[in-house]
Amino acid sequence: MLTNEECTLVQTALAWEPYGGPTEEDLFVNFGLSTEKFYERIRVILSRDRNGRHLGTSVHQTLVAMCRLHDESALRRRSDPISLS
Repeated sequence: MLTNEECTLVQTALAWEPYGGPTEEDLFVNFGLSTEKFYERIRVILSRDRNGRHLGTSVHQTLVAMCRLHDESALRRRSDPISLS
């Protein structure tokens, strides 16, 4: 079972999914979380609901995909050389 706060985090993730996920500003203003902490919290929710029983299979898969895209994007940002021009 999800807490009210966890439900709100999931709803936020789903609302922003078509746009590539919530912005850092939106997460900080609404939850006081960085993007990294937000996705960390989503991963905790997913780990407790491995079979999608509480979230539903479709929501579970969407959140897994969002976390994967976030991770890939973060890896690219870290590996990109810094441009000084």
